[in-house]
Amino acid sequence: MIRLGGVEPEELAELRGLRLLRPDGREMAVRVRRLRPKPPGWILDLREIADRGEAEAWRGSLVIAARDTLPEAEEGEWYDADLVGLDVVTDRGETLGRLEEVMHLPANDVFVVRGAREILLPVTDEVVRGVDREAGRVTVHLLPGLVEEE
Repeated sequence: MIRLGGVEPEELAELRGLRLLRPDGREMAVRVRRLRPKPPGWILDLREIADRGEAEAWRGSLVIAARDTLPEAEEGEWYDADLVGLDVVTDRGETLGRLEEVMHLPANDVFVVRGAREILLPVTDEVVRGVDREAGRVTVHLLPGLVEEE
């Protein structure tokens, strides 16, 4: 199984060094007091945010943590930060480019690979055949129709 993205929401309260990052670049160190689900996301009760007005100012922020504070990923699971920057090669040995981004979409996650052209690859067991972080490479199997022929 391939799992990307990061920490389960319930694990946030246990992490040290959490920060909020707003789209304008402003950051704040935070500690989680409580959290509760509210589809499509979660509501965090943070010790550093005193009232609803301040909470609204931080709405939609990213919750970020230093990589070394995260729990170890299970076998066959990776954090986005562990994958971005790796080379992407096919199971036939063709280099496609570098993994530049992981998009988390409703149907499945997608790798954005940039080389001679941009390629979007679904993150499924059928496509992603292996990740070798030490070698700096992700191996994929290109299903028919995934890449336009030139």
